This record gives sequence, C-alpha cells and structure tokens, in this order.
Amino acid sequence: MNTSNFHCGGPVSDLGCYITRQADREVVSHLRQGEYLHISGPRQQGKTSLLLQLPAAFSNTTVGLVYLDLAELDDRSESNWYEGLFRHISIQWKAISAPGFPMMPTVSAGYAGWDDWLHQVETLLKDSECRLVIALDEVRLPRFPESDLFFYRIRSHTTCPSRRVTFLLAGVFAHSELIQGYKKSPFNVGRPVRLADFSLGEVKDLMLRGGLGPTSAERLAGAVYGWTGGHPFLTQCLCAELSPGCEEPDEVDRAAHHVRSQRVAHFDDIQRRLRPDSQLWDVAGRLLQDNGVPCETVDPTTQSELELLGIIKEVDNRWHIRNRFYQELLRSVIHGRSSKTGAGKPIFISYAREDGGAMTSIVEHLKAEWLQDGLVPWADPLLRPGQEYRKELEAVIRESVAAILLVSVHFMLSEFIRDVELPLIRERHAREKMPVFPFILSPSSGDRDPWIKGLPWHPPGDNAFNELKGKARKARALQAFARELSRCLTSCDPEE
Repeated sequence: MNTSNFHCGGPVSDLGCYITRQADREVVSHLRQGEYLHISGPRQQGKTSLLLQLPAAFSNTTVGLVYLDLAELDDRSESNWYEGLFRHISIQWKAISAPGFPMMPTVSAGYAGWDDWLHQVETLLKDSECRLVIALDEVRLPRFPESDLFFYRIRSHTTCPSRRVTFLLAGVFAHSELIQGYKKSPFNVGRPVRLADFSLGEVKDLMLRGGLGPTSAERLAGAVYGWTGGHPFLTQCLCAELSPGCEEPDEVDRAAHHVRSQRVAHFDDIQRRLRPDSQLWDVAGRLLQDNGVPCETVDPTTQSELELLGIIKEVDNRWHIRNRFYQELLRSVIHGRSSKTGAGKPIFISYAREDGGAMTSIVEHLKAEWLQDGLVPWADPLLRPGQEYRKELEAVIRESVAAILLVSVHFMLSEFIRDVELPLIRERHAREKMPVFPFILSPSSGDRDPWIKGLPWHPPGDNAFNELKGKARKARALQAFARELSRCLTSCDPEE
C-alpha cells in the first residue's frame, strides 16, 4: 500500500494535495459579489474540503469568513443549539483578519437573538467595504421544535436591501426539509453550485501530487478513472492503494477490490439508504441494463434520492450510474434481492479476496452470456465478514442452483473458504447433487484438495486461466465456460 499524500478520510485541508475544481472558482467569485449559495450533494464529494479552502481565498481581502459545522451543535433544545451557534461564531469572528472589520456585536439567546444579531451585523457593515460570509456545513434541520425558523430567517434575509452578509449552505439535504411550515415560504433561494467529479486530467494531477510518479500517472490514470469516474473520495482511496512506479492496469483492478473490502462503511451507507420500493429498483435495474435512462422518465423524488446517494450522474440529458464501483454495488444489491424473491437462479461464486480482479472479469463475462438464461452469478466482495455476512452467505448457498470455485493458491490458503464456504458447498453437493464447477486460476492449485481434484476442471486440460496468453484467449475460455454451465444447468435443472 502506498503511504504518500493521498487523503482517504475526512476533509482535505492541505493545499498541497487539494485539487482545485471549477466549483472552487465559482464559489469565491459569487461570494465576493454577495450571492447566496448552496452545495447540496452526496457525502464524500468534497464539500467540506472546499469550505476549508475559503479562508486562504479571502485572506488579505475585505471579506470576513465564519465557518460553522452544524453537526457539532447540540440540537436537543433550542437554547443549547443557539448557545453553541453563537459560541462558534464568536471564535471564528476573532480570527477574521480583514482590514477594518468591526468587533462582533453582542447577542441574546434563542431565535430572537439570531434575528437581532443579523440586524446588528448588517448595521455595522452597511457603511464599510467589508462583507461577512457565513458558511454553514453539514446542514440539516435540528431536532428541537420550530427549528426551521433558523433557515426561515436566512431565507427572509435575501430581501434585505444592500445586504453585506451572505450565506453558503453545504450538506446532504433537500430544500423542502429546511422550512416545513405550510404557511412559510419554502427555502428556494440561492444559487446552486455543482461539485463535479475529477476530470481525467485532474486524476493525473492528483496521482502526481501524491507521489506515484509521472509514468504511473500517465499509464494508469485512465484505469483509475475507469473505476472511480473521478469520484473524489474513491479516487483518493484507490490511488492510495497503488505503489510508486507501478505501471500495469491489473494492479489498479487489484487495488480497486482492496478498496471495496477496506472501505466497507462507504458502500454500506449507500446500500443501507437504498429504499427497496419498486420505482427505485426499476430505475436501478434499467440503469444497469441500458445505455443510460432519459432524465424525463425518472420521477423527481426517485431522481433526488439517487442524486443525494451519489450513485447517478447526468450526461447529455440521460442518467447513468456514476462509476464502476457503484455499478458493481447495484448489481450486488439487485441480484442479492432477486435471489431472495425468486427472480433469477443464483450461482454462488467462491473466491479469494486476492483474486478479486479475476472474479470481476469472470462475472462480467458470465452475466453477458447468461442474460437470456435467467442465471445470476453471486459474488459480493462488499459485505463485511461477520455474523450478518455468514447468514447472508448461508442463505445464498442454500438458494443457489450451482457453485463456481475460482481455485488458486490464495483460494486454497483461505481459512474462511476452507472452514465456512467449502463445507456448505460440499454438503449441498452431496445431499442435493448441486453442480460444482472448479475454475482453475493458477497452475496445480486444485491438486491440493482430493474433492476438488475429482470434479471436472475448467479450463480443460492443464490450462490455468491466469497462464492463458492474450485477452482473446481468456475471453474465449470464459465464453466456453459460461456456455457449458448454461447447457448443464438448463438441461439438468436441479429445480425441475
């Protein structure tokens, strides 16, 4: 694993490894003109990192900046929340270095104090060249009653003539959530700012800044971009898994599968928040099968939810799955749900984590060949080993119509495969004659287990898959393997 300057957790505060995007320039320009801005989008897109770069952008100017993380405030009561709010404002105000910036006015408690404080600040600044920007991060509606008055006051502040105070709101929020009273005007003010993913050029720049070297950046940026689509957090994580000087795209695939197994919380959070309603699953299924989905065919509620989850992007008025990581996540979730609802015949794939790159390639070919056969390969590298994983694993093996073993040295050395997966597979094979197909990745690895050795191997003869030369030979081997399994399972269907 690379130990360079890539940032795989929390906001990026070091300007040396921060990639400046078009949104950074837009935010600074609009705030200098006193415009209201809001950045609403999925987590780990770089919203907080952008906000933390603003003090440097406004240094030696007449703009004073106050940054507030609303998640740090105690929202169990109105008094506690506003007390924390003004305490943080006071600390930030003292750090403002803008020349001629006034002292912070006194405050009183609660919403009335917030309303009065904004009036006082506007009065102090109206005859000066100074402006105040209040950047609110992790925006969400507090839990105490009537908390939406806070945002209602911000909204009404837009009518203030010649205002010197402006706001920037950032977080994972829908505007309808911030002001909920039916007699109040909705929070429909401000200019939206879109945080775009890194471009291919920005991915190369990041790789160079992180210390991977010009050769690696030139040869592997495309492979990294192919996995992440420029997603800031996932790009940082994937680059951090690469070693300086590496040049082979296969190394990116191996690193990607390590990211999927190590960054479980990121993928689990998305999977947990996916609502299993028919409309969302219908759109997700269409996104996986089609070349994008026309934007007008997706209802606004589903579109908003998928956007805030961060798993879709708009290209030429069509929605697409944002990157390869999320494509595999959606396939895993949908196919896992399909196996439980009887849609499709699941085929369990047992493999070692070190062989994740080969597993992905094999699964892609199997899906393409089995599209019309109702067969669904099941391999889920996103689930964390543990009690819940064991239950899910046992359920899938019980429901599967066959099993594929991706046999390698790593496979034979895996304690989890030896002690958990293989006993379950062997039991179903012995009791119910469930077909088992070993697919040999590395030479002689299957000789170590008499039971595996007694099963029909693929590829046939002494040809291990990893030793086949050229993409065409490997593709033909996978096509022959998929078709043979399809013929076997459709002519000798264990469910019939």
